[in-house]
Amino acid sequence: MILEKFLVRRNLGLYGEMKFAEILKKRGFEPFFPYRDRGIDIIAIMFYKNHRTFFTYQVKSRNINKNKSFGDYWFRLKEKDLKKNQAQYWVFAIFKENNRFDFLRIPFKTIDKWVKQSCQNKEKNILSPEPDGWSFKVKRVENSYISIPMKGSVKLDKYIFK
Repeated sequence: MILEKFLVRRNLGLYGEMKFAEILKKRGFEPFFPYRDRGIDIIAIMFYKNHRTFFTYQVKSRNINKNKSFGDYWFRLKEKDLKKNQAQYWVFAIFKENNRFDFLRIPFKTIDKWVKQSCQNKEKNILSPEPDGWSFKVKRVENSYISIPMKGSVKLDKYIFK
């Protein structure tokens, strides 16, 4: 318990990665942490008969937003990180008031599409432009998640990974 409180206060990112790896393990994956962080936080291997499938994850963890509003989470996506991305999935680890995480596992192809939509100023911008990239704002409404884009909102429940 003391270790968990320390990690939440001092290294939420590491704690989020550890908890996501635990879920992967429960689902039958073998999670590994690369020696160096070069855009991939976790490599997960699924073994099935004589076949192996590899999955790569970039994990972003957040507590409450900077305004201390429970249920609102703000993730910063830096342009340089998006350009050099090697992960198949980006995982947004949402640390809730009950000291547990919810995880939104979103394919990078989807995030890349959102970035392109944001650049083209389409009607539903899921990402908000920032000086060095984009921000991804998520709001929890009861047990559901929606994005809080500049115009409209998008349900994110299909990305919840438990």
